[in-house]
Amino acid sequence: MPARARPTAPLASAGRLDEAQPLLDGAARALEAAHGGDDLRTANALHALALLHWARGDLAAAHKLLLRAARPRVRTLGMAHPDAAATLHALAEVARAQGDEPRALAIQRDLLQALHEAGLTSPAKPAVGPAAWRAARSDAHAPGAESAAPVRAASAAPSASGRARAAPAREVE
Repeated sequence: MPARARPTAPLASAGRLDEAQPLLDGAARALEAAHGGDDLRTANALHALALLHWARGDLAAAHKLLLRAARPRVRTLGMAHPDAAATLHALAEVARAQGDEPRALAIQRDLLQALHEAGLTSPAKPAVGPAAWRAARSDAHAPGAESAAPVRAASAAPSASGRARAAPAREVE
């Protein structure tokens, strides 16, 4: 399937977020009406809309939309899939921008664990950056971090290639 250009990308890159928002709002509403909230197409539109809200400084709206986008992406694709990982990474960064460092670290720790289980990263080749590795190695019982994770752990499942991958059974709370 050929890649399609996002019609809002030129508007966003040109700083015309006010023009891009109604287009993304409309697309998200139409996709949700046609396919439901658990459809990946809806999740993609919600993710894009969340990034727009984040760029505009509306962290509460970005957080809410990223949570809605994360559920179908994680459930369908697994945490280690690039689309799910991008949404969870954005969710962690929004939590950090909101001043919720324990939640941001918990999200990053879970994401890093899923990437590691999938064989996509190791301490020798960090895929998520040094801050995430520090978070993963830090004491899991740091104040405020013990129950801040947005996902429940699931066992790894073998992929078609035989490599372990994160199972898509993880749920976003």
